[in-house]
Amino acid sequence: MQRVCAIAALGLAFLAGPALAQDAAQTCAKMDREDRLGPLTVAQCHCNYSVADQVLDADIRTLLFDAWYTGANNMAKVEALKPASRVRRQFSRLQKELKKHCS
Repeated sequence: MQRVCAIAALGLAFLAGPALAQDAAQTCAKMDREDRLGPLTVAQCHCNYSVADQVLDADIRTLLFDAWYTGANNMAKVEALKPASRVRRQFSRLQKELKKHCS
């Protein structure tokens, strides 16, 4: 099962394209230039990126970071990930960790 998940994550990484090679600095700078940070500061964006990188599984992280970098709406892809309970748990944990470390 782990091997299947790893292969799926690699497939998602391939589909997401070169944006995955970007790091927090590049992603947050691009979001700032494109005025997509909303109420966040660049420092908060860096914190969010770091926490998401630590908390989320690779497949979810790939879709989230791609959305942050490109501005694409990947919610349908995120919602299609299985099991759905895993995705909900991880986003719930992410929200708690963001409040704890990035507020």
